[in-house]
Amino acid sequence: KVKKVSFWQLADIAAPSLILGQAIGRWGNFMNQEAHGGPIKEGTYNILKNIIPKFIMENMNIGGTYYHPTFLYEGLWNLVGLIIILIVRRKRLLKVGDLIGYYLIWYGLGRGLLIEPFRTDPLYIGALKVNILFSIVLFAVGGASYLVVKNILRRDLPYYLDLVNENKEKLKNEKS
Repeated sequence: KVKKVSFWQLADIAAPSLILGQAIGRWGNFMNQEAHGGPIKEGTYNILKNIIPKFIMENMNIGGTYYHPTFLYEGLWNLVGLIIILIVRRKRLLKVGDLIGYYLIWYGLGRGLLIEPFRTDPLYIGALKVNILFSIVLFAVGGASYLVVKNILRRDLPYYLDLVNENKEKLKNEKS
């Protein structure tokens, strides 16, 4: 408020950092042998051992059983999301605030549909897995922030690329 920076601009700045931090942070789960998936079946193991580096497969061997490296699945999903965000933000497609919406949608989708079904340590509220429920909420909030807030309530927000170019021009003029 004091610097007159919009919430949506700050959220857009945070989105790539959040997804990168989550991609890197998952390696802590790997080091601690936690938050892994269920046991890998023999046929799946034979496929994965040819794709996944040996040091990862060996660390996923816990008590003589190989487990799905969900940290790797989520880390790669987040890395792909980061690359998409970094590419798309260079096009005149996004308005200010869209990056955080895309981030929430991407993360919620990947976590809820791709990662959590593999996990064996879920927390439950009744019959619902908390992590899947939370992922659905992130997906819905991301979708709502993008579709409702951005396209109905705040149509006046500038395009992300226009704002970046405007700021570059201001810096260039200040240096002159």
